[in-house]
Amino acid sequence: MSGGGSKGQFHVGALEHLLGGLGIHYDIVCGVSVGALVGAFICQYPHGQEWKASLELTNLFSRISNEHVWEHWFPLNRLHGLHRSGFLNSAPLKRTIDKHLSVDKLRSSGKELRVGVTSLTTGEYRVFTQNDDPIKDIIYASASFPGAFSPVNLYGQLWSDGGITTTTPIKAAIEAGADVIDVVLASPSFPLVRNDMTPSAAEVAMRALEIQSVSKMNCDIERALVYNQLVGAGIIKDKKHVTFNIIKPEGKLVDDALNFNQKEAKIVQLQGFNAARKVL
Repeated sequence: MSGGGSKGQFHVGALEHLLGGLGIHYDIVCGVSVGALVGAFICQYPHGQEWKASLELTNLFSRISNEHVWEHWFPLNRLHGLHRSGFLNSAPLKRTIDKHLSVDKLRSSGKELRVGVTSLTTGEYRVFTQNDDPIKDIIYASASFPGAFSPVNLYGQLWSDGGITTTTPIKAAIEAGADVIDVVLASPSFPLVRNDMTPSAAEVAMRALEIQSVSKMNCDIERALVYNQLVGAGIIKDKKHVTFNIIKPEGKLVDDALNFNQKEAKIVQLQGFNAARKVL
């Protein structure tokens, strides 16, 4: 599952069909950013509890609003964020993770979790598992939207959103042993056209991140498909063919990926549900 902030409601809707409707049992779940949050939550449920995992995931994310993810440093002074490493205070997100994620359940479910995080100190992209410590802080770091949320200090380095370097953690799934992968993307395969000719500096930055993210996402998928072709042609001997089911939106999901709106959540979840049903 890719990143995307509030667009992660698309993941929730897709999983309502994949887990709740089809009852698919996933051995390995990989995610970056909000994909890491969703992935960690469903990894708490062992084989046979797919429907329950989907139901409780939908119930949780349908109730999430901005107050569960971020708050301004001072209610009347948004510029205060300029003096910090994030414009917004993401302490509510950490509290939400602490409340709804059980490390014991995560490690005893039999599921393999892979979470991608980027080190702002070294530039390294690293994949962590459910057995790494402190796993809650690692997931929190992966979901720390750069610029908006402060990075997390772990192992003497500052760690942030895994989506900075890898939008779609396909490689992590393959290296963990997957041979059939359902790839759930929270963005279409192309940057949507924007006709605003007088954007603010913040809007320009967000647009640049959006274009960069879509480009990386397409590269991840194209690289994986090329490997399949090379394996099929017998050119690459040490890799196996992997089946991909790619689930993605056909158009825009939300205007602001940092705005968690409960009414909007239902709409995006429905888009995810229908997209997953169309593919599988």
